[in-house]
Amino acid sequence: MQRIFLLLMIVVVGAAVIAPVFMFLELEPQPWDFVLEIAERPTRIPATYSLCASVTMGLFYWIMKK
Repeated sequence: MQRIFLLLMIVVVGAAVIAPVFMFLELEPQPWDFVLEIAERPTRIPATYSLCASVTMGLFYWIMKK
């Protein structure tokens, strides 16, 4: 149970850290991306790219831990 929690935390924190990088790259919008309007300026949060990259990092951590 503790390992699953650690893996989920790595995925969530990794997605939060990687999101600004993908925002800077301005990749094509994906279906799960969402838009925040702050001061009448839309900001697209790339959730799909961030979660995919974060899951990859979590799996890499899990494989290296074995």
